[in-house]
Amino acid sequence: MQTSPVLLLLLLAACGGDTAGRNSAAVARDSAGIAILEFPAGAIEDAPEWTLSKEPLAIIGDDSPDATLDLTTATLGGILSDGRVVVATAQPAQIMLFGADGAQVGTLGRAGEGPGEYRALIQLLILPGDTVLAFEVTRRKGILYGADGTLLGELDFPLLADRPIVPLMRGRLDDGSFVLSGETLLPQTPEGNEKIYRLDLPIFALGSAATNYDTVTVTRGTQSYRSSLTFGNQVMPISRQVGFGPSPQIAVTRNGFWLSTGDVAELREFVVSGATFPAQPSRVVRFNQPRREVTEADRERYREQAAEGLERLKGAIPAELLDVEIAKLKETVFANSFPAIGQLRADHLGRLWMTSGTSLGDDMTTWTMLDPDGKPIGRVTLPEGTLFAVAEDRVVIRREDPASGLVRLEVWGVVGSGWGGGG
Repeated sequence: MQTSPVLLLLLLAACGGDTAGRNSAAVARDSAGIAILEFPAGAIEDAPEWTLSKEPLAIIGDDSPDATLDLTTATLGGILSDGRVVVATAQPAQIMLFGADGAQVGTLGRAGEGPGEYRALIQLLILPGDTVLAFEVTRRKGILYGADGTLLGELDFPLLADRPIVPLMRGRLDDGSFVLSGETLLPQTPEGNEKIYRLDLPIFALGSAATNYDTVTVTRGTQSYRSSLTFGNQVMPISRQVGFGPSPQIAVTRNGFWLSTGDVAELREFVVSGATFPAQPSRVVRFNQPRREVTEADRERYREQAAEGLERLKGAIPAELLDVEIAKLKETVFANSFPAIGQLRADHLGRLWMTSGTSLGDDMTTWTMLDPDGKPIGRVTLPEGTLFAVAEDRVVIRREDPASGLVRLEVWGVVGSGWGGGG
């Protein structure tokens, strides 16, 4: 994951078909102690179709009982075991708690710089027992809250020895250790003259009582290209993400994590608990999936949506900077094809949610669910929007009105074989 130009600006300013007769069984083999599963073409399309509830179980935000909520900057959240939804916004900095019916029932912490307070939240996790862990980047604290809003304590995250940043928290394991990745706030450009590149991205483990990070593995970072950011009289060289280019996807489970580089339909599982570092993958899962080509219509829509997002920042950043960034959209470099794996998530039971390609944000997206061993067990097409959070029997979809920019969160029940319930 790479810092988006929008976040950077804010920081500086303040195929289905007939499956008859098709064999979707995996070919399993072992290579130097690594279990390898290779699924043939059609294995994903052959997974059973799961369904959604007939209508949302709850609506938070626009058209909800409290339509005054501003969820424009709501990008972090999760679902508690009883169906309540936790939502964090950046402006204003606030963590809100909503009931299963969508009504706001409380807040967690408040804006500030004291214990249990926050200014800039960049991660939010739901831990066992419905403990909420929010990562406050300016104080390098992991703040722990009970589901009733009680402050349970804070965790200190050390700096990296070779650069003054804290890695991005990806998840917490059952043994209390963390999995983190080593992005930087300001996208770096490498030495040399290559226009398009992928920098190395280290993946770290941090034990519950450790003060140093262990490098689990190093993967390929987000596909980027050389660009610049003009701020006042200064011009800063930066990296920008290639449009529809591949990026690393990390999904943390109970004892480790799954990793994808995005450019190939392959997942690698790393067991962190009890491992020695650097570690080798314990399992590799491969899918024979084609990649869709990026069309000129895709490129134009990408630019339009990026421009709309920047326009909504009027008043939050200087007008001159905003105009420069909108003009730079014409220079966007695009990939030839969509990623083989565009998104990867893990639910509370260790199952994986995976998409091929990249959604433009208001597309209907089909997700494939994999069991903890990487086998496809279901597919579900979600409503237009972005998957905000996932639990055992429901999902939260973030939807944005293209005209007004108003954001709403919709809670949908999910029903499927082996899923565990749903509305």
